[in-house]
Amino acid sequence: MIISFQRRIIFMLLILASSCSSSGHPKDAGMNEGGERTDTGCDGSAGADTDSDADTDADAAADAAADAAALNDASVAFELTVLNGYGSGIYSAGERVHVWSGARPCQEVVTQWEGDAEVLERPGEWHTALLMPSRDVTLQAVVEERDDVFEEITFTGSTRTGKTIIYSIPRPARGLILMLHGTSGSARMIEGEEARYIALYALAYGYGVLAPEAEEAAAGDLNQDDKIRWDPSLSYQNMDFANLDMLMEYLYGQNIIEAGTPLYVLGMSNGGAMSVSLGAISASSVADDFPNLRFNAAVCFCASGRASSAAISTTPTAWLLCANDDNEQVSNDAAAENSAALVSRGIDTLLDQHPASPLYSERFTRVPGVNRELSLAVAGELRAAGFVDEEGVFLTPTVAIMSQVEEDTDSFPAALSLGPGTLKAVVDQIRVMQAEHQLYSDWTARALDFISSH
Repeated sequence: MIISFQRRIIFMLLILASSCSSSGHPKDAGMNEGGERTDTGCDGSAGADTDSDADTDADAAADAAADAAALNDASVAFELTVLNGYGSGIYSAGERVHVWSGARPCQEVVTQWEGDAEVLERPGEWHTALLMPSRDVTLQAVVEERDDVFEEITFTGSTRTGKTIIYSIPRPARGLILMLHGTSGSARMIEGEEARYIALYALAYGYGVLAPEAEEAAAGDLNQDDKIRWDPSLSYQNMDFANLDMLMEYLYGQNIIEAGTPLYVLGMSNGGAMSVSLGAISASSVADDFPNLRFNAAVCFCASGRASSAAISTTPTAWLLCANDDNEQVSNDAAAENSAALVSRGIDTLLDQHPASPLYSERFTRVPGVNRELSLAVAGELRAAGFVDEEGVFLTPTVAIMSQVEEDTDSFPAALSLGPGTLKAVVDQIRVMQAEHQLYSDWTARALDFISSH
């Protein structure tokens, strides 16, 4: 706590005054000549020698009133120390503060926070927040390095088109999580910073992870709708369903995973919509056509899914949405209606919108190839351009930011020094902070908690 010597004494007097009986008053509770706090009992009989000039009841009441005023004064601040992470600073009591671990998402996961972790809103996440209490706080992120090996195979499934499959499956596996890409994506989505963190976290807790591809990701735009994506229709002719059903049969047959291992699905955007439909198969008219697609739970990121699927699904489903989703095809209201449809039938569900979060200068070190110096430079350019306020809150949508970067190249030398792939990854981080349409790992523990409960 950053507070004057006199206010420290007042603070101690308040504690003693409130805990003593009204029939007496404590001796002075302050500092001795060595700067140490004197231990004085409520009855005044114990503790070190104190000033012989004892307080009167009126003095004690005055001290208590002065201390209460000090605690309500915004100038009374407390220190937050974040070890192995970011967010350290001086904050007022009651102020909401974000903290982030320094974990590298492609190599490390946060297993817990130590220290004063009881103050954290979500102590299992790499990024969380707290309401600053009326005391100093120390937090330390406990980071585990992962060396999981990911295998890559080509699988044709129900067609002759080869589709990439990327997976890492321990033996035995607590369960298998299919991770589905969004529109224009591929199995490579599991190599992105946010998806890889989710995958590594799942592996750390004994789950296998597997990223398949939609038929269109390999064969092109089959239905001529100018989009490369999964088909979430509950149809016996659904090639994606057929491919995934045959993929599971292949995994069982090759003993890559044991038959009977719990199966889960987690998808982003169009992959999220596909997750909702996959969860509905077991209760649909096509259940017998795809016998290997029986899911214990589904997690849908940044999508609503089809109402027709939610209307019949008996699979517990979580909708983890983006508070400022800027994809015109996504409706958070529709997602809420789909979740309510499950509630009405007694099916477990979770619905929440991930909020925007502030920029911290080291944020872009999450991207491989961006060191601390470069991250600070990029963050400085965003601040200098007026894209964020003094608290780090973004004021300008990401699309508008990138438009200005392209128009005013001289003002963004650090950002434009990045290669195309690295710059895209940095932009994706900005979209996550803005709670726009982007996969985020900030609620990884929450997603895994939902999966683990089914």
